[in-house]
Amino acid sequence: MSSTKKAPTVSTINTVLSRTSNISPTAGKLDPNSEIAVKTICAVINRPNQPSISAHQARTSRDRPTRGPVWASRVTFETFEEADARRVLLKSVKSLHNGGGYAIAVPALHKVTGDSGSPASSRSTAARLATRTGGRCFSVGYRLSPKYPFPTSLFHLLVAYLSLLYPPPESLHEAVPASSIVIAADSAGGNLSLSLIQLILQIHRQTPSSQPHLQFQGKEIDIPLPAGVSAISAYGDLTHAMPSWKGNQNYGQEMLVDEGKVIAQRAARQGVTVVFDEYGAMPHNFPTLPVLGRLPQSERCFRKWAEFCVACVREPASLRSSATFVEARPMREKALDVDKLIDLPFEEVKRMMGEAVEKQREKFEKVLSLKVKASL
Repeated sequence: MSSTKKAPTVSTINTVLSRTSNISPTAGKLDPNSEIAVKTICAVINRPNQPSISAHQARTSRDRPTRGPVWASRVTFETFEEADARRVLLKSVKSLHNGGGYAIAVPALHKVTGDSGSPASSRSTAARLATRTGGRCFSVGYRLSPKYPFPTSLFHLLVAYLSLLYPPPESLHEAVPASSIVIAADSAGGNLSLSLIQLILQIHRQTPSSQPHLQFQGKEIDIPLPAGVSAISAYGDLTHAMPSWKGNQNYGQEMLVDEGKVIAQRAARQGVTVVFDEYGAMPHNFPTLPVLGRLPQSERCFRKWAEFCVACVREPASLRSSATFVEARPMREKALDVDKLIDLPFEEVKRMMGEAVEKQREKFEKVLSLKVKASL
């Protein structure tokens, strides 16, 4: 029997033993079934014999038939003719490189995650969100890395957003006003969503005296901000330099929690209305996972997600910045100060990420050197 087959079984046995011995770090926080589910998922993800990126992309990008009372329309927006949009994006990325970071990335690390997944693989999440908001969800099938490196996926997301605002000829949809659009996503898609907002903000910063324009679909258009952005388990630190990345790695808990806190805290301190929720003992992207998606925490997460999206469109003035910690068991809520989510100065964050970038660069150069020597 291969090691890939053994991993879940070994994980289940270890989980049961650790709970029986009362040494499990999540004992008392999760019910036994949920803890076993978390450990099994972690064992599968971290199994020794990982599939290649190509095989993983082929599996997660495969289209699937629509089931149930769901209407899904598949459309294609052409991107190759949008030279002005490409020019504006590259100019903005370059200016961010010179003066700041992407999401919370530091200079010289301009990459956006997105090496797997598709509208089909995220259809269940989109359907749940559409049902709860009473709206429509537009899922973007962007080109994936590493075959299509940064900023390809961000460019495709920008074109998709502009195509909602300014539909191409013979489109199946009418123009959607920016005030009716909320960019929502999870995991790597959350990183892309935050990056799109940063991109649009940077475009506005470069033309502070007037509304920025570009040529799109043969017309000069404005580039307004959407009504809001909402992300679950979004990647913000692609260097994995934050303490929670290593601290939570062995326990199946959300490893991106620190970068989420940094983003939320920094945005709130700059006057942005931020609603931040942290779920104790929950793993990455837990509301979308098997078994865990049925937990009360997942139900709350989707409900709050939908409520925020609806409020951004219908009652934006009613939104107030807030932060909440949701305990796992029993599920109780504790109010937090959104301005004091993490005791980690932003300059220290940038320093940690800068050091991580240098380590990654040295590692890459060493591997590249070894490959060059091996080919000589």
